[in-house]
Amino acid sequence: MTANKDSDSAVRTLVDRRAGDVVGAYLREQVDVVLFQEGRVRHREPDALRRLRVGVRRLRSGLEAFPRFLDAEHARFVVAELCWFNTMLGDARDLEMVQARLNGQIALVPSDLVRGPVAARADTFFSGRRIELHERVVSTLDSSRQAALHVAMERIFEHSSPDASLSAAAALPGEVARSYRRLESRMAAVAEYRHPGPERDEALHDVRKAAKCVWDASMAAAQVCGRPAVRFGKQMRDLQRFLGVHQDSVVCRRLLRALSDEAEQHGESAFTYGLLYAREEHRAHDVEHGLPGEWRQRTRPKHRQWLTPTRAHP
Repeated sequence: MTANKDSDSAVRTLVDRRAGDVVGAYLREQVDVVLFQEGRVRHREPDALRRLRVGVRRLRSGLEAFPRFLDAEHARFVVAELCWFNTMLGDARDLEMVQARLNGQIALVPSDLVRGPVAARADTFFSGRRIELHERVVSTLDSSRQAALHVAMERIFEHSSPDASLSAAAALPGEVARSYRRLESRMAAVAEYRHPGPERDEALHDVRKAAKCVWDASMAAAQVCGRPAVRFGKQMRDLQRFLGVHQDSVVCRRLLRALSDEAEQHGESAFTYGLLYAREEHRAHDVEHGLPGEWRQRTRPKHRQWLTPTRAHP
């Protein structure tokens, strides 16, 4: 009997949690991740740059998804600064990702199709740029603007809105639904670009970013909304990972062009880089061709039932 009472009490405590407390705990976790990973990035520790960007993204997603429970004006300011910070990290992370991706692809090219010192050229190309970009990242971390961002991140928790006292279980699904509607609008915009090119690439990247935001918001809401939020979050995770293959291809092709140009300047053949470029282009085409089916699978009504908001009350 006592065990049942304890269980009932735990359920009531979970259901009765305030929206501001749930959102605040999620944001606090991401701020701590950002601050911790910054130190690891300075020392070039493995996977630190990727984890820092994940922390930045999740913090930004939480602020964008749940401004209703925060000081909305301050949240918008922090989101803008996080966008700047993420941009400063982006080139370094892209280079890190592309180097690993191309090293694997080069190793798979048949020897008779490798024309020139392809692996050595790639190593020289990436090594020099990684040193340069790491210095730029450290310079960003040492900047007065980044110091001000640290202060702004801590101020997130100083003020909240009256809606922060609403029941989290009742209020959070509606806010995640708002993020999902933004994702739907991004997906609809892709149809405006019928032919492959930079504008279509950017539109698809916008869909991916919006899917990430819904994924993050769903996982934050899962603290009180449980398995339906987790399951939906995983659908959004898989959607953004599907689109991630496309975005990685876009970045790879851009750097392959630069790598090919550098090889030609040294009198080396650009044949193998062209082969790798064509393979990346084919991957992107496969994603674009498969996106409608992937979208239908990941956004089925059964996955979204929990997004219907219930009456939120203090």
